[in-house]
Amino acid sequence: MVVLMNLRISPSPSLGVTRSPLRDLRQDPFFIGRSQELKQIITNLLQNRHTLITGDRGIGKTRLMQEALSILNGTVHHIDLAKLPRFSEPGLCIYIDSPAPLSKFMRCLASELMRLEQLKAVNAIKENELPQAILKAISTSGRKHILFVDSLDTVTPSHHIFLERLLEVAVICGSSLSVKQQPVLKRIFDTFAVVPARGLPDDDSGKLIDYFIEQYKIRAFDRNLFRSQILKVSQGNPFQMKTFLHTAATKGFLGSSDIRELVYSANDRDYFNMGPLYALGLAVFSLSKILSIGASNKEFYILMSSLGFLAYLVFRIFRSFFTLKPRKSNAS
Repeated sequence: MVVLMNLRISPSPSLGVTRSPLRDLRQDPFFIGRSQELKQIITNLLQNRHTLITGDRGIGKTRLMQEALSILNGTVHHIDLAKLPRFSEPGLCIYIDSPAPLSKFMRCLASELMRLEQLKAVNAIKENELPQAILKAISTSGRKHILFVDSLDTVTPSHHIFLERLLEVAVICGSSLSVKQQPVLKRIFDTFAVVPARGLPDDDSGKLIDYFIEQYKIRAFDRNLFRSQILKVSQGNPFQMKTFLHTAATKGFLGSSDIRELVYSANDRDYFNMGPLYALGLAVFSLSKILSIGASNKEFYILMSSLGFLAYLVFRIFRSFFTLKPRKSNAS
């Protein structure tokens, strides 16, 4: 995949762009915003600086990486590269979706080099000779290689030797939840310039939501309420927006109760529901009492039924008491 640099890159496409709706809107490649992050990523890579995109799950690290790759290949035109410094050596781009396990990572990388006719048939190379063959193919090609490696947070100490050598012969753009702190891996991660991926601002989030509402014909009793609630619960996380919108699209029409239920489920997504455990404990207690006093005590059944109904009311009213949030959880 050869990078073309003599291109006039235009701004992001307008919301009027139409394409055939997908069955699952979460797979729709529509992209908006993030121009500053993209410019920083591309500038770093063309200046031979290893770059690490960090951020929460679902925040858009992979999409940023894929968008940067597509811009360098000249297939999408979301930012104006004419305003960036000119670079004499564009290079070749390769995308790998995960570096783990190490053996699969090397095989995928070797297959891409073979596709670029820089390496002989992968099956003809012995397993123990593969790392050296990859490094030699890249270093002797006479071209700069830009490797996009997703999910770098899955690397283990077993990767460090190969990664250290790879960083010497290629420019790497990776994504990770955060910088690894293990000593052997921290040394590798410290070589990267970090570009944080944060939530979309409300303006871009609103445009993203509007696109999906129009493109996928999502109907709501109160569109403004529906839109504002998605903005509120997603907090700028594109994946969460798409998840809520996908749920809405499958319903066909959203009444006021559907909108409230969508928000209700979103507010609970980070919590572990303790209600079933309380119900199970009550059932075990009831069974033990039945076995101890017999099945003919009607007063006991009346009492337990009343307690069960009371417990249900308490759970509905004081829901936060029956939920547990051990740590923040981000959808991916």
